[in-house]
Amino acid sequence: LTVAAIEDAMEKALGDGYLRSPQVSVEVVEYRSQNVYVQGQVRSPGKYPLPANASLMDALFLAGSTTPEAGNWLEIYHQGVASGPNTVVVGVRKPDIRVRLTDVQSGKAQLVGIKDGDTIFVPRAERIYVTGQVRNPGAYAYDDEMTIFTAISLAGGITEKGSNSRITITRLVNGVRREIDARQEDMLRPGDQVTVKPRRL
Repeated sequence: LTVAAIEDAMEKALGDGYLRSPQVSVEVVEYRSQNVYVQGQVRSPGKYPLPANASLMDALFLAGSTTPEAGNWLEIYHQGVASGPNTVVVGVRKPDIRVRLTDVQSGKAQLVGIKDGDTIFVPRAERIYVTGQVRNPGAYAYDDEMTIFTAISLAGGITEKGSNSRITITRLVNGVRREIDARQEDMLRPGDQVTVKPRRL
């Protein structure tokens, strides 16, 4: 129960034939620690004791924060998935909670609770690739809402020789790599390769 719920329950119990209009104030003297596992793309994965009111950010801080290879989301698996330090069974079932990492860092995810025995798993970032007539071709971290325009922007934009309309995606479809004509507003999938072709003379 929360502190307020304990106060309410005690007031009702004491008011039932014991006292007139009782007023109860409850204070927490000591929080029971809970153990959580932090795994994946963090600097010091392992098992950590946390106070019962700890946040996701507290857990990540104890694990040394995320590595540069971390993705944009973290996953929370409730007790039963973790079998010990440095171990998490991913893929056996879907995570119980999935939270955007930026929401954790900004404090927007403060209401997401951690339970005793939870595993907090930070997956490695999935990648997309940008090639052709862009200023900084290479691999970039994939985001669920990433468009071709976003990917090209990450790669420094289109060069003077590049075309705004001659853009393709190379994508794995049913085990076969296919080149698809695309527009800048099209959504990307993990593993896609965006190619900006030269302008026609």
